[in-house]
Amino acid sequence: MGRLAGTLALNPILGQSHAAYMIIRGIESVAKGKDSFKSGKRTTIPSLFALPADIYDSAERLFAVQLGLYQKYLRMTEAVAHDNGVKSAYFLQPVPAWGKTLTEQEKRVVGDLSYRDIYRRIVAGMMTLSERGLPIYDLGDIFKDQKGTIYTDQIHYVSNSDGDSPGNRMVAARIGALLAETWGLQPKP
Repeated sequence: MGRLAGTLALNPILGQSHAAYMIIRGIESVAKGKDSFKSGKRTTIPSLFALPADIYDSAERLFAVQLGLYQKYLRMTEAVAHDNGVKSAYFLQPVPAWGKTLTEQEKRVVGDLSYRDIYRRIVAGMMTLSERGLPIYDLGDIFKDQKGTIYTDQIHYVSNSDGDSPGNRMVAARIGALLAETWGLQPKP
């Protein structure tokens, strides 16, 4: 918490604001699993993230509600970006469980891959936001033609001692190309 407080103090806005204190207290209470703010109100930090008690009776209902919340959060983010004149784009990252034939080395470090189907359902559900005009892209197939080792664990890409990472370069290049297309960017002369 001390490092977080120090970082927030360096921020030109939050460094002069009681909001920094509230953010730290909120994060602390969520991390400890309790509400550190005593309140008689019905809306508290834990209640903001709590799902209805009966939702766990149906795996399909649980999935649908959580996917709906994820979609809502992206739509809200997009609305804030639009209201403030900020260009936006959203990317669903590649994962070891889908889109690449893993090397033996990758198989040893990426862990359980049983989330494959549920992750692809999430991606499919999130991609429906593009029908509403949200600039959202699936990067899941970016490594499909790569035969070498890309993943160093469940999500990170291998890099050499100089910090060069073929996986990061491929992702950055694809994101750059998609942003150029989405935002109408032109190469510098």
